[in-house]
Amino acid sequence: MRLTTPGAPGEFRARVIAGSRVILIALDLAEEKCRGLMGFAFKREHPGRPGDWLKGLKVFETLQPDPKPNAQYSTFENPIQSFLWSDYTADPGTPYKFTIAAMYGRPGALQQGDTITFDITTEHFDDGKQGVWFNRGSIASQAFAREFNNAAMTDEIANDPHNKMTVWLSRGLLEAYLGFIADTPRGHPLQRAARKMHSANRRRKLFAWRSPLPALEYDDCPSPC
Repeated sequence: MRLTTPGAPGEFRARVIAGSRVILIALDLAEEKCRGLMGFAFKREHPGRPGDWLKGLKVFETLQPDPKPNAQYSTFENPIQSFLWSDYTADPGTPYKFTIAAMYGRPGALQQGDTITFDITTEHFDDGKQGVWFNRGSIASQAFAREFNNAAMTDEIANDPHNKMTVWLSRGLLEAYLGFIADTPRGHPLQRAARKMHSANRRRKLFAWRSPLPALEYDDCPSPC
């Protein structure tokens, strides 16, 4: 789903693109209104349920000179200092209401300026005709470290589709991949374009398939593929 909030050029506006798990928000604000701007506060709500201002990792030094590792801080008090921001914690097929406020003043005494609100719904993974899944990549490295206490990822863990670390990183992609192979009738050809297929377990699943052999295209695949 995509939308642009109403407003003439120069007014506080947002261009929003929602996938299944990520909501990308690009902001536009007149240059004269950027004087004294300290950033933007973000609130996310489920319809009919109260929401709260979202939290981030960055904090004003005057408010917290020695921030603790993995601590998170309200964007209403420590606004996001970027015109491009993404929410990576959305759920698929879910309606949300966002409120975004331009914040002015000084740390500890911020004032809310122009504010916009909009409703948007994330996409479903699978509409019954085709499905699109995204695993968690390098942008989620800090979240992975917080979730698993900075534990190391090993080949043994990566090759175990039931390991909680693998499940967290996969976010449905591995399950859909293995499920598609399992649901394909024996003897039916499979076609796949793959990049960086490093998991031996996933390659075994594919090559264990009965003839006719699947037609494969590889890019940057480790040897042997």
